Amino acid sequence: MVAVGVPHGAFDHLVGERLLRPFYGRAWWVVFGAAYTGAAGLFGLLWVFVPGVALAAFLAASVVHFGLGDIEDGLSPALPRWMAIVVLGA
Repeated sequence: MVAVGVPHGAFDHLVGERLLRPFYGRAWWVVFGAAYTGAAGLFGLLWVFVPGVALAAFLAASVVHFGLGDIEDGLSPALPRWMAIVVLGA
């Protein structure tokens, strides 16, 4: 998780800053850091204790992540948005 996840999420803080700074000012990074490490830790525990559920959650999140990326790139077919996300992401 660390070897692949950390480099992949290298720019997540930029999105976090854009979303959180208007609400938390200069302390946005505290909220972001707590939520980010908390989510990573929670998923790590899920992976250890319930690996089947963790794998299903990981694959579902991957489908949504890559499907949204393809839709943003303008590659969506003539389908309803949610269906296009699933088809392109899968």
